[in-house]
Amino acid sequence: MFTIYVLIISVLLSSTIAQATPSCTYSNNSISPCKNFTEPSIVNYACCDTEGGTVYNWTDNVNNTVIKNGYATGVTVDIGFDFQFFNAFPGSGILTSQVLICTNGILQFDTRRDCSRPPYIYEIPTTTGYNGFIAGFATDLNVNTINISTLSTKPYRMMVVQYDACSPPCLDNTWDLKMQVKLFETTNHIEIHYMTPYGGGRNVAIGVESIHGLIGLEYYIGTIQPSGRTNGYPKDETMIKFLPPPPINWNDNSIVSDSGSDLSIKNGFIVVIIVLFFIICLVLLLTAPAQKC
Repeated sequence: MFTIYVLIISVLLSSTIAQATPSCTYSNNSISPCKNFTEPSIVNYACCDTEGGTVYNWTDNVNNTVIKNGYATGVTVDIGFDFQFFNAFPGSGILTSQVLICTNGILQFDTRRDCSRPPYIYEIPTTTGYNGFIAGFATDLNVNTINISTLSTKPYRMMVVQYDACSPPCLDNTWDLKMQVKLFETTNHIEIHYMTPYGGGRNVAIGVESIHGLIGLEYYIGTIQPSGRTNGYPKDETMIKFLPPPPINWNDNSIVSDSGSDLSIKNGFIVVIIVLFFIICLVLLLTAPAQKC
């Protein structure tokens, strides 16, 4: 009987999670789902990427300069709204209105830290001392400018952090890394748009990691040459989107639909199923000590 209970609960739980799994769709329906979509989990981010097309969307007129001619430094700025970064378990996430922007291609949500440590990250989650970060293009960078802007209106504002930089030796003094990291209010989506993601042949990391450093999603770790990557991403005019774990809404930032409510209901149902499972296990243990859960 116990085996039957476990089987029923497992089937219900797996089917519920499958129903709650979204596709990475956009309001323009040009790419659905995105290439290389990574399925979300209850605790970790998901990500998807697309090359070119209307989903890649470089934002013009991002002109509030916060760093100029910078190296191994950073600045803490106001996001312009409250942003939830991770939230699955106590201590894993942070609700904050500020972010530390580093010249090494990293945005840190633990603003008590600094940007002077070596920028190389060889795995995510990492043990290098970086926690609570977005690695847009984490490597050794010389920055020409970092500009920011917070656009649109509440409750769907967007913060844009724009990098104009190069990875040493910065041949011909050209600023070959042009990147925008976008944070979205309410949905808490993260987008990284690469106009020209060219490196200097050094290690580059792209991904996200929680505040306590135990959970993270690695998109890419490896070398990127001055000519860019010839195989795989990111290429010119590529967008990478990181979608937060439930119960945050996975819907597109520009639209509001009923699917967010449906997803919340499904996630609530998952919690109920899990609780019932443990209650059944406890009852069986108390009534039949020989049984093992």
